[in-house]
Amino acid sequence: MLCYPWVSAQEFWLNSNSYLGKPFYELIDFSDCEGVLGPQACYKLSKDFNIENRWKFIYYLKNGESITKLESEEAWELLGDIAKLGYDDQQEENGFLSLYDDFMNAFESAAGTGALMFC
Repeated sequence: MLCYPWVSAQEFWLNSNSYLGKPFYELIDFSDCEGVLGPQACYKLSKDFNIENRWKFIYYLKNGESITKLESEEAWELLGDIAKLGYDDQQEENGFLSLYDDFMNAFESAAGTGALMFC
């Protein structure tokens, strides 16, 4: 899963209330075929799709594990190393980072005054 790679989809759906307020909750607990996310949800999600979480996502793409499993200081050192080395968008698998950036831009555009419609 996008933000909870250590949690199975079944675990999330069975206990979704325990993830309220966590990053990306509104997007995960949303129909994948249609619906509208309003201004408040878009604002909250625009904050979730931030640069810090983007680097965490890159770490996950590169290593296949969540950075939350690491001690905080070690995690920040690794994120710093990844940032210094850069990330080659040409080598990313299946365009996941591009998709992350598209969502980040869409939620920033709709934050507070707009909405996003999925259809």
